[in-house]
Amino acid sequence: MKLYATKAEIYDRMIQSAGKHYKEESGLIANILQKSFKGRNPPVLDLGCGTGTHAAELIRQGFNVICGDINKEMLAIAKKKTGAECLEMDMRRFLLRKKVGAIICLYNTLFYNQNAEELMSTFSSCRINLEPGGILILQVTDPSLFRGDKNTSFTWALNNREIVVQSTFIRLPRMLHHFSFINLDTKKEESDWHEMRIFPLRAIKDSLIKCGFCCIKITKDKNTLYITGRRK
Repeated sequence: MKLYATKAEIYDRMIQSAGKHYKEESGLIANILQKSFKGRNPPVLDLGCGTGTHAAELIRQGFNVICGDINKEMLAIAKKKTGAECLEMDMRRFLLRKKVGAIICLYNTLFYNQNAEELMSTFSSCRINLEPGGILILQVTDPSLFRGDKNTSFTWALNNREIVVQSTFIRLPRMLHHFSFINLDTKKEESDWHEMRIFPLRAIKDSLIKCGFCCIKITKDKNTLYITGRRK
């Protein structure tokens, strides 16, 4: 995926243009972690960390964060941004050297699982790498907002010479994102496709329970859901 590989260097600018509220979201996540840890400060894995912006915010608040992502280019940026341990990993199959107290999986990363089997594999991997009583925090756009077939398009100006056009095509349960990277000086255009799977909230909760999570809680913040589960 070019957005996460050869275009990783423009990812932060694009997300900032889209109005992503990292500090606000990290504050909400920090509150969940503090209530769960009760004075402890075990390691937290940011699974699918991207360029590490959430991780950097949590580190500034005193949390011990490990960054994990499947894309080397994104991890390289996260390493510079956070100074944290950064590990290349596939969320569906990973094994840490030491279990962690929490795993966070944010910004619809969960929807890159393409089917129910991959979703279960991701949750099973998370459970294996959590200490007993550890917490998993998922952040997704409220699945109930994706209704019927719809197309949308957004254009972001990264600077005076570059624009990104994102077109989204929803054909439930699939969601396709098409990115066009356009250089206005050279008129050169590059394209990138991302295929995601929208899992209903019921399917997410049932999969968590089947994989050994309990105490499932859901917090809604505008159009975003924070789903938490505790390892039995």
